[in-house]
Amino acid sequence: MIAGEQTVVVPGRTARVTAICQACLEEQPDRLESYLSATVEASLPLEHDHGSAICSRGHEIRFVRTRRAESPHAA
Repeated sequence: MIAGEQTVVVPGRTARVTAICQACLEEQPDRLESYLSATVEASLPLEHDHGSAICSRGHEIRFVRTRRAESPHAA
């Protein structure tokens, strides 16, 4: 059972994220429809380190960037 929050760690230069809601999978683990409807797509702009999305059943999934994306011109 999912207790608490769901958090997905996002690599530094990733802006688009696809995640699976574990709470949805646990509600109906043997159904293909559960897996398909548990897919969440979100964007996390490079200038943000945190974000979140809500799955189709209302569960929140948090996204946390491992490190801020660096500028290619940074010294």
